[in-house]
Amino acid sequence: MSKAEASQLQQAVPLAELAKDAYRRSLRLDPAFWDAKYNLEVAMRLLPEFDRVDSPGEESQEEEPKGLWSGIPGFPRGLP
Repeated sequence: MSKAEASQLQQAVPLAELAKDAYRRSLRLDPAFWDAKYNLEVAMRLLPEFDRVDSPGEESQEEEPKGLWSGIPGFPRGLP
């Protein structure tokens, strides 16, 4: 999270994705592990995962416009 706070977004995104995977693995081993639950929630706020839904007649665009919206909308503060 220090890279995200320092506005190094290109380096923070892969690290946050790795962290989310690690927290999910931890929760599969111990579903009551509160620290992993909290940290996964924080990581999901930083980089939410959206399911993409395409209409049947709509062609999907592989190339997204760059610079319109950052992948990290904000930094949560405090407990969830």
